[in-house]
Amino acid sequence: MALSTHISLALDHAAMYDECIVKARKDAKDMTHEQVRVVILPIVASKPKYAVPLIEGKGKAKGTKVMDSTHANYENAKRAVTRLLSDIKGKQLPASSGASEPVVLPRGLVSGTTKKIIDSGLTQAQFNEFIAQLRASVSFQ
Repeated sequence: MALSTHISLALDHAAMYDECIVKARKDAKDMTHEQVRVVILPIVASKPKYAVPLIEGKGKAKGTKVMDSTHANYENAKRAVTRLLSDIKGKQLPASSGASEPVVLPRGLVSGTTKKIIDSGLTQAQFNEFIAQLRASVSFQ
């Protein structure tokens, strides 16, 4: 299956999301962040859930297609594009950071940790102490 098929399936079937994203990562391993965005954008925009028209970009986006930012579903579609792109290629770091590879966290790490923290009912002070102790207990070589 092609990258576009996996992205389409991921949007249509939430239960298959993780599996499709793993396959999409393999499909996109040799693609740049921008190349994957070019594939994702029209797929998300065309989904009935969003149905955001693509228009000619202006300014630095001139010569490309972008989603119509005046459309009612633009923000939701933009979040979907950002989420898919992040899940497939990792968060894009600023060019000035000197990092060449995007950082990809294991799926569910943040959400699982967040759920545990919320369920524990920590206060802000307890949360800050938790983060301080976590930082102190982990070292990287």
